[in-house]
Amino acid sequence: MLAACATTQDSSTHSSDSGVEQISFEAEPGFGCGRCDSFKIIAYSDGRVWIEHGYWAVEKDGEYSDWQIVHRRDRVAPERFRRLRDDLLPYRPDGTVLLGDEASCRIYATDSGGLHVKWHGPSSDAHLRIDLGCVSETLQPTMNAVKVAPSKLGIPDLPEPWSQWAVASTE
Repeated sequence: MLAACATTQDSSTHSSDSGVEQISFEAEPGFGCGRCDSFKIIAYSDGRVWIEHGYWAVEKDGEYSDWQIVHRRDRVAPERFRRLRDDLLPYRPDGTVLLGDEASCRIYATDSGGLHVKWHGPSSDAHLRIDLGCVSETLQPTMNAVKVAPSKLGIPDLPEPWSQWAVASTE
């Protein structure tokens, strides 16, 4: 079932243009995820934005059946991308880093899913994976900053969970 919850990406969204940077955000569902909603937002330095929402459709009898994927394209000013990139710079790791493993958490829930942030560009690539089941005062500022970052692109009607996280950050 987990393989079916993975998202796919249209190859036209990958940029082979030299100099074009990319930051992607992907929310992965936790265990016992129901519809197993998965979300991906990919922002490019030239202003292109790709949004993907995958989920299991519910039949009349309440059973989950066909995996559905909804794609949406948007555009933002390249300055918004630069602001997003600059805001995330303190959280960008060298290489790949996992935050929120069970050993580093005060409280740990195994079924909360995760959040991936990936940077791809001309200089180097990076991947930050955050386990959302971790409750840790040390990691909380990073988790909060990364969770609300896509809302800074100024795209209306972002899919959940980003729309919820952005509202929660302003309360």
